[in-house]
Amino acid sequence: MPPFGEPPASEPLAGADPVAPAPLTRDLQERQGAVLDHIHHHGRITRLEYVIKFKVPLPVAEEELETLVAAGVLKASGEGPHRMYVLPDKKQP
Repeated sequence: MPPFGEPPASEPLAGADPVAPAPLTRDLQERQGAVLDHIHHHGRITRLEYVIKFKVPLPVAEEELETLVAAGVLKASGEGPHRMYVLPDKKQP
């Protein structure tokens, strides 16, 4: 039970935008750095590898990897369980 005067964790704070993305947590920031390090060393990562490496549920792995793709940090190839995430091709000047 939350301390007096604080809303329960399941209720949004008054005035909070329910559609706005949540701020980056320390764990997410650490995973983002670690996934880039993993890809630098291994060339790629799959959703299942992400789940195992970071001990997160599959939907979390999918969301975090796709967020990095949308930001242009990673590039995805393949479909379904064979989908891989790699660093995008470097652009030639």
